[in-house]
Amino acid sequence: MSVTNENDFENISYKELERSIRFEFSGTKCPEDKYIVSGIFPPLMPDSIEIYNLYRGQSWEVLNNDFFYSNGAIQFSIGFLTKESFLYYLPAFMIHLINPKWNKTTGCLIEGLLYELDPDKNNNNNLSVLEKLNIKQSKCVAVFLKFLSLHEQIYGYETAIEAMILLEKYWNKFFNINEAIDTQLSLKNTRKKQERLPG
Repeated sequence: MSVTNENDFENISYKELERSIRFEFSGTKCPEDKYIVSGIFPPLMPDSIEIYNLYRGQSWEVLNNDFFYSNGAIQFSIGFLTKESFLYYLPAFMIHLINPKWNKTTGCLIEGLLYELDPDKNNNNNLSVLEKLNIKQSKCVAVFLKFLSLHEQIYGYETAIEAMILLEKYWNKFFNINEAIDTQLSLKNTRKKQERLPG
């Protein structure tokens, strides 16, 4: 995606966005088994075991619509994944949700996904996780949120509004790559200065 202004994305197609997501997230490393679900390893609770078995050994690139509709537990799976695992499977979640064949039977995935994409949630811990995405991956997330906000007739009013709020709160800056790089460098420099301060 070479355009930089968010308004240029208003007519973006599902296929174009899917191609961008697949390209920018290609080559990411699948988490080890012990990092798939949160908590102790191996998991002991029935729900955690079920989610673990669903994702174990699965590349995000092969998780298609059939996978997401295969088991009702997948709807609520994001809340069980570790942060590392969430970032790894993030592209699969986005591609599934923008697919023209998507239906609301996996609507709870949107709720879980938007929660994790909010930098203020989890006592602001989400921000440190989201910053592990590179600039172009973050731009894909921004375009994904823009896509949701522009398709209220598909995703519903509340989802469209929440996507817009997240864009304004954090993700809009990634439409302008240069601005995003400057912001990222500024954050890193601020952290370095704080680390040098005496405790």
